[in-house]
Amino acid sequence: MTHVTQETIDVATLASSEVLAGGSKGMSDLAKLVSRIPTSPSPVVIALDFRRIKVATSSYLREFAIGFRNYCSQTRPEAYPVIANANMVIVEELRTILSSMRDAIVLCQLRDGTRVTEGRVIGVLDEKEEAALVAVLHSPGIDAVALAGTYKSSDNVSANAWSNRLAGLVQKRILVEERDGRRKRFVPVLKELEYGC
Repeated sequence: MTHVTQETIDVATLASSEVLAGGSKGMSDLAKLVSRIPTSPSPVVIALDFRRIKVATSSYLREFAIGFRNYCSQTRPEAYPVIANANMVIVEELRTILSSMRDAIVLCQLRDGTRVTEGRVIGVLDEKEEAALVAVLHSPGIDAVALAGTYKSSDNVSANAWSNRLAGLVQKRILVEERDGRRKRFVPVLKELEYGC
């Protein structure tokens, strides 16, 4: 099993502010954040700690948080960003963005500055991604072949179709893909991850 490490980045320090507004500020802070990504041969969860942030607008969050997740998905496949310690105002802004984009992201709390708790997926997943996520949450380390065999249904979803669904969740940085020889196994980005609560 792949060892996943964790890095925490204090967003207030990075942004030099507790109030984050505007797309241009989000893009500027994204550039700073990208330069701080640690180099790692194995997966690393990057907790963007919003603990000291009072307000973050939708335009800022779209460019900074969603932009960083998309950057990692396309350019830094070992990096898995999660949003940590966001207050309810920020969570509602994120929900609005994700709903309009038909997208999802991982939130969590950090206890003692580093210990991840209360990991959850917010936003929108389509039914097929949702089924794949629930299957992995029930059986971490499962692969597409096992899913095709375990979750037989009237529509006979193939291993290839399961593989595509799982890849979509990896792209959203909700699941981590682990190599086991020629097989790809999938685990939640956080051991504590929940969905649908």
